[in-house]
Amino acid sequence: MNAMRKIEKMMDELGIKAPTFAKNVKVGYQQIFDIQSGRVKSISGNLAQKINKVYPQYTLEWLLSPPVKKEKKIVKQGVQNTNRTIDNSPNEDALKKGQLDILLSLYENLLKENAKLNNRIGELENELKRVNEEQQTRGLMGKGKIVRKMGSVA
Repeated sequence: MNAMRKIEKMMDELGIKAPTFAKNVKVGYQQIFDIQSGRVKSISGNLAQKINKVYPQYTLEWLLSPPVKKEKKIVKQGVQNTNRTIDNSPNEDALKKGQLDILLSLYENLLKENAKLNNRIGELENELKRVNEEQQTRGLMGKGKIVRKMGSVA
């Protein structure tokens, strides 16, 4: 089943139209329309991940698998044309590419989260340093020592 049919099948089963489907999976309507119109021939790993997150009944393997090709074979000697199905799904290369897209997306998200956490650690370290300095200052004042504005002890 090609990407266009997969999108149509999902929307039919869910009883929704493309704009609603796009909104639910948090992508632009144009991305869904491009698949529906045949302009885009496959579902990207990122889109598959978003669809699977909202609609887990549609597996990543199914979303990323390429269509099964049908080939007409003409046999000579007066025998009729026959349809033969060539099953190449899941095509390992396409499936691996989709999985790599997902892993790359997850890796990029982890890098962003790591940067946020490192920033937060820096903020907390600065706060801890400030609190420690305040406690030291209060400790010196409590022992009868005066702390001047410049921070020196008299």
